[in-house]
Amino acid sequence: MAPLEGRHLTHATANRKGPAFARDLKRISDAYPEARTIHLIVDNLNTRRLKFLVHAFGESEAKVLSSRFEIP
Repeated sequence: MAPLEGRHLTHATANRKGPAFARDLKRISDAYPEARTIHLIVDNLNTRRLKFLVHAFGESEAKVLSSRFEIP
């Protein structure tokens, strides 16, 4: 969601598992290619871990993707 830009990105998934979360992070990253850091606010489910990026995309792409996200 980019409220100051007047746009937001939404997507429903069939479940809340790690692979779906990894795909969503990729979608968000692709939607904002110019952003150096994407601040992401998520719930505290254990599926919301960046380790799922490694399982979904491999070590090198996971490293690139995870470097773009700030998850408090």
